[in-house]
Amino acid sequence: MGSLLQGYSRPDSVDGGESDETVKECDFTVDPNQLIRASALRVLSSIRVTIIVPIMMLAIKEAASDMSPYVRKTAAHAIPKLYSLDPEQKDQLIEVIEKLLADKTTLVAGSVVMAFEEVCPERIELIHKNYRKLCNLLIDVEEWGQVVIINMLTRYARTQFLNPNMNESFLEEGSDKTFYGSDEDSDEEEEDKDKKVEAPMVKRKPYVMDPDHRLLLRNTKPLLQSRNAAVVMAVAQLYFHLAPKAEIGVIAKALVRLLRSHSEVQYVVLQNVATMSIKRRGMFEPYLKSFYIRSTDPTQIKILKLEFSPSGE
Repeated sequence: MGSLLQGYSRPDSVDGGESDETVKECDFTVDPNQLIRASALRVLSSIRVTIIVPIMMLAIKEAASDMSPYVRKTAAHAIPKLYSLDPEQKDQLIEVIEKLLADKTTLVAGSVVMAFEEVCPERIELIHKNYRKLCNLLIDVEEWGQVVIINMLTRYARTQFLNPNMNESFLEEGSDKTFYGSDEDSDEEEEDKDKKVEAPMVKRKPYVMDPDHRLLLRNTKPLLQSRNAAVVMAVAQLYFHLAPKAEIGVIAKALVRLLRSHSEVQYVVLQNVATMSIKRRGMFEPYLKSFYIRSTDPTQIKILKLEFSPSGE
């Protein structure tokens, strides 16, 4: 700790000879090397002692205003550590998160969104003014940062935008009728028709996608070509929940491509494909050959392929 901190004053009290240590300045905030500044903050935030919480808070606030984006990224990583050590610091940490969310560098974006999800995921209003910026930065963020941001934006969009397949759900609700109706049913239908003629017709407004909703779909689509399976799965989840039915088909080809990966990846992909095909029947039918059982497949992959039907049946 002696190399990290300087400027301790130890005034002795008159009556008891006790010492009161007050930190005036953290040495790493003035070091010209950004790597040393970041490493010092990383070490400081890893010390699990509650007595140094004020020092950690001061260091994080200083680092959040640092000129180096690498140091600001380290500050974002330190926020969840301090929050787990002392949850009472949440309000101050939210102020730091709000400041870092306004950062325009791709190096910081993924780390601060992770801190946001760890500390205050319910404060969705912090994302409003940074939504478009995050969508535009997404393509240039490092891969694991992309996963975090996509998952957060999926949650955000599902609560802030209309469901593009809402009209489809209405049609499904109205189509639940028996194929063969009884005479009583037919009489009731005739009475209902007479009532409908008398009542004014209520027309549903056609769905028009919000431009910000479209921005999210447009900026995440290229990531289906990512070499990282987690990124592809995150985008597939986003499209499954947020894309119109006519556009969901683009994720099928990307998920089938992941079936050529390691067996662990295949297992996760097949589980997700089985879930998707229950709601979106026929989405994977053009790629039926990719689900054939091979002699080299592990046992758990063979079982999943046997249980799975691309037609959703």
